[in-house]
Amino acid sequence: MIKATLRFGVLLSTLLALTVSLQGQTPFWTEDFAGGIPAGWTNVDASGQGVIFEWCNDPQTNGGDSCPSWFNDAINVQAPFAATTAANGFVSCDSDEYGQLANDHIVRFTTTAIDCSALSEVWVEFQSHIGVFTVSAVTGAVLRVSTDNTVWTTYTPYPDLTTTVRWSGNPEVVVLDISATAAGSATVYLQWEWSGNWEYQWSLDDIGLYEENPTPPNDMQVTNWFAVAPNLFWPLSMVEPFGFLADVVNVGSADQTNVTLNLTLEDEGGNVVFTEDLNYGAIAVDTFAYDVPFLGTYTPTEMGAYTGTYTLTADAVDSNPADNSASFEFLVNDTLFAKETSGFANRPAGSNWDVGEAWSWAYGNYFYVPEAGDNIFKYVFFALEVPVALAGENVTVSIYKWGR
Repeated sequence: MIKATLRFGVLLSTLLALTVSLQGQTPFWTEDFAGGIPAGWTNVDASGQGVIFEWCNDPQTNGGDSCPSWFNDAINVQAPFAATTAANGFVSCDSDEYGQLANDHIVRFTTTAIDCSALSEVWVEFQSHIGVFTVSAVTGAVLRVSTDNTVWTTYTPYPDLTTTVRWSGNPEVVVLDISATAAGSATVYLQWEWSGNWEYQWSLDDIGLYEENPTPPNDMQVTNWFAVAPNLFWPLSMVEPFGFLADVVNVGSADQTNVTLNLTLEDEGGNVVFTEDLNYGAIAVDTFAYDVPFLGTYTPTEMGAYTGTYTLTADAVDSNPADNSASFEFLVNDTLFAKETSGFANRPAGSNWDVGEAWSWAYGNYFYVPEAGDNIFKYVFFALEVPVALAGENVTVSIYKWGR
């Protein structure tokens, strides 16, 4: 049986060093939070629990000083907010900081009035990074637009970001057509509303309003859904063939032709041990190409570290090459299986249990052993990054074996 492991996560490594101008149009109104939260903006929690957006002056600050935590553990695999001008300040609502609340917070972050009276079209663009755990971002994290600060129209920035997916891109560039509400009005208010309970964080920066769609014509992406090796650490005696796959999407405003995805696997010396191209042909605007596997497979033959990289190309020069690749790593060794290298501190939200019910939950990994031979199972290692909320709790470790 040929297996591949699908990983949903945000690519770190060199991609975070790249910043690209994503819009082809000039905005008529902008805000990059260089001087803090602008005067006159309102920032409230309608639930009365005091959860609000705060200004962070340094994305490298990992929690504290009004800055969100990175959640750079093995489960979440996140990084500092990478908006274009994040280094000069941005705003973030750190839902995780407030822990389990009695009721869902309802954070509302609202601009002052913006004059759009001379415009027949109004488009909003903003860069963001959001992580959810209890309430889906599809319904919980929305942009609301009003012309009187009383009656609001709701727009959906994250139509696919459920609690299963958890994290947006970093940055996730959101473009929405708000013409139906805003065009021709002298008083337009934008409001970012977040309903949730012990989520992660929602960071915002580089907001712009445009007279026409600012989406660049040529922008293909390798999504965060791609195949990796079945194990992060893998004994050489237990390796088996595994395959490759990555979902891609056309997020530009023009159809793309001759779209090709390359997978290259290198050993720790930089030698190419496997490479293959997968040609999709043409991909239309707002179209995904998903669940298309590469034909070939690879079986490691030597111990050492390996890096796999998916790289996407098309006939047109891409406007944002930073999201045209995704990478994964694995290590072939003598005796150790592992899926990750660090602990985790996630747990289900309190709303999963009835009042008075004992709180317990479990996490697990599985490892496929193709042929054990003379090898025996001897040790198990695990780690928890324990927050204050879990101090004093009991942990039970269970080991199971099953056949097929």
